[in-house]
Amino acid sequence: MIKDLAQALQVVLVFDNTRQFKRQFKALERLIPRLQDALKDYGPWTSLKGYNSPNHLGLATDQVNVTLERFDKPLPQDGFSSVLSNALTATLRPDLFQAVKQHKRAILIEVAAGSVPGIAAALANSGADSDFIASLGPMLGDVANTDSFERRLLIAQTVATALIGEMMPSAVHWCQSHQLLDGATFVKLASVGFNPVLYVAPFPFGAGAGPDGPQKVGLRAIGSQHFLGKEVIFAPEDTDPQQLFQNHQHILEFLTYCRALGRILGDMETFSTDAPGADVIEVRHNADNPQFPNGYIELRRRLPDAPKPRSVVTTQMLSEQQLSAAVRGDRNALPKNTQQPAEVGPQSLRSKLRFLYATLRYHRVGRLLAGLVFLYILFTQFPAPEFLVAYVEGR
Repeated sequence: MIKDLAQALQVVLVFDNTRQFKRQFKALERLIPRLQDALKDYGPWTSLKGYNSPNHLGLATDQVNVTLERFDKPLPQDGFSSVLSNALTATLRPDLFQAVKQHKRAILIEVAAGSVPGIAAALANSGADSDFIASLGPMLGDVANTDSFERRLLIAQTVATALIGEMMPSAVHWCQSHQLLDGATFVKLASVGFNPVLYVAPFPFGAGAGPDGPQKVGLRAIGSQHFLGKEVIFAPEDTDPQQLFQNHQHILEFLTYCRALGRILGDMETFSTDAPGADVIEVRHNADNPQFPNGYIELRRRLPDAPKPRSVVTTQMLSEQQLSAAVRGDRNALPKNTQQPAEVGPQSLRSKLRFLYATLRYHRVGRLLAGLVFLYILFTQFPAPEFLVAYVEGR
């Protein structure tokens, strides 16, 4: 997780009006007074004079740095592949897809840990040990601390909002959760401060046809790994667009609940709201997909006629004030240091066996070890057949 937190947070603003763009962003250094005023609550800030040029601008504190880069030509489309592959955005906002594909100018915003641009990301990408990176906290702006990461999120929002005040872009690419937004919507989401809707984006994926034929659709919660250490997925189900939005809401409720509670709900635990007839959502911890080497958290709707688990786990009840504070970002009871992962609630034997199976499955010795485990369970957990006992005693 520390590698994810060490990466620079990026926001890309794309523009289609070249004349106004040239006038508004003729020299980026002209933006320093406006940015320093917008960022005064996170300062004091100093200008990185050796970095600055007509196309580059850098500001820094002793904990974080902000850099801007102006592009007087379209950016390569490869950089937008993550958002252009999102079927949900393609369906709901085709205008934003066109804005990205037809843009003529762009500004890249980066917010990174430490007072020197590029150091934290370079260390993380070098494969340096996580403990070593964490030990450089004073130099890298305490990169292992989630509070520091969330502070950088707020700074990125503030800088992007200030630039949009200079000129409205045709689209905003919020890279942390791979979202594509229009400028007005981005400002609305970014201006409230901590906002899970901005940080956790729904990415639909198909999983084949259901029993009656319709396509099953699941949701990946892009960006959730930055807050829980693992990506959250809502299990595929026969659904319609409205149900997808509800499932995304359940993902946000799960993130908020865990932050308020101070631990991640365990395998087979459930959560729900107090609304009459509200969905009961079941939590499962899985490690059966090599795409998620650290495992993932799967949420699924518990059907009314589904059999109840043998052991019912009751989670702590939280007050409305605690939940509201978690939504605003004022409360995060999860461990702040990524070297001390959040506690996970009670797990069932089933989840442990699933984890063991998935681990063995992707190792060459998996089959042999799985066979030995099976024989161990067979001969230690179950009584031997009578004919085998008689045969052994007869010898």
